[in-house]
Amino acid sequence: MTDYGPTRAWNLGITRMLPLIIVVSMSAGTLTSPLSAQGGGQAATEKLDTAAIQKIKDEGFKNSQIMDIMSWLTDVYGPRLTNSPITKRAGDWTLAQFQKWGLANPRYETWGPFGRGWVNDRMIAQVTSPVAFPVIAYPGAWAEGTGAMVSSEVVYVPNTVNTVEAFAPYKGKLKGKIVISAPARDVPAMMTAPGTRNTTEQLNALANPFPPAAGRLGGGGRQGGGPGRQGGAPAGAAPSINLQACLMQEGVTAILTPGGGNSNGGNVFNGSGNRNAPKSIPSVALTPEHYGRIFRILQKGIPVKMDLDVRNTFYTQDLNTFNILADIPGTDKADEVVMLGAHFDSWQGGTGATDNAAGSAVMMEAMRILKTLNLPMRRTVRIGLWTGEEQG
Repeated sequence: MTDYGPTRAWNLGITRMLPLIIVVSMSAGTLTSPLSAQGGGQAATEKLDTAAIQKIKDEGFKNSQIMDIMSWLTDVYGPRLTNSPITKRAGDWTLAQFQKWGLANPRYETWGPFGRGWVNDRMIAQVTSPVAFPVIAYPGAWAEGTGAMVSSEVVYVPNTVNTVEAFAPYKGKLKGKIVISAPARDVPAMMTAPGTRNTTEQLNALANPFPPAAGRLGGGGRQGGGPGRQGGAPAGAAPSINLQACLMQEGVTAILTPGGGNSNGGNVFNGSGNRNAPKSIPSVALTPEHYGRIFRILQKGIPVKMDLDVRNTFYTQDLNTFNILADIPGTDKADEVVMLGAHFDSWQGGTGATDNAAGSAVMMEAMRILKTLNLPMRRTVRIGLWTGEEQG
């Protein structure tokens, strides 16, 4: 996902906030008031408290703190990789905000183990030859660093090299080299806006993604292949290799990969590391055009040299991570909980604005507005901001 800055991220998410607060308030029993059942067995109905809705809108539009929340999470703390000390500092700030707003029991709930924490401390990349130019680059999450500034030649070893025979021309020649293995990415011109507004029909389709259809459970014969489908190389094939393992054995300095996005300053998201892996080759993602420029120079048979300085720190003292919670207590139905939340952590290749400070900030602002207005809540409203949401 492209990691837009906090301003654009909020513009992408603002339409979620006020409807969210109104729905949460209705669920908590704030914006409705029961009416007496009418004659003839007719069910009781409820009406919206329009005055309370107007108070919510006024607070949200006139006294919003959303951009300040976004700026703290993205500008001040930035990439909140799961179980990193940066994420913990952002979490401490968030709990302090909850306490300042008067939310009940702001707290961490730890879970795990998740794995090692990781922070990039230094990232410098510069092509020095055939002409000098700076390179926009980010290290892969949980990747090793170079440990110092290294100056080395860039070598192209295609990722199609997968046999001992194909790797033979490179064997013994890669020690200390910086390697690229992927071809340059195609970066097409963006002629239409990437964001579109769904029609009513498209929204309805999203709400019902699995319409009944015959044969959805699958027919027979899908459990496995016939003879010869068990895998393995054909008889007489050249022995296969793991290119990554061979490069590590050769002692290469680093591997460069092309990032995503559609522009020179585009997304360099890269989550290639393994939080629990043993030592690996330093991995660095470049913006597509910078990577492509290096690739195209090499394709012309012209040597490319680079300076690369990547310093990363692993944190192993505590392998557990956390979720962040706080409440607005209810009254007569306080044991019933209305939950809202978002994931708090992000990847390292940006500030985590759209993934997902925007969602976290929307939920925090919703709680702030409800508490500021002190609307009478029958049910408890609880916010949960998750880290490691895929794992925990």
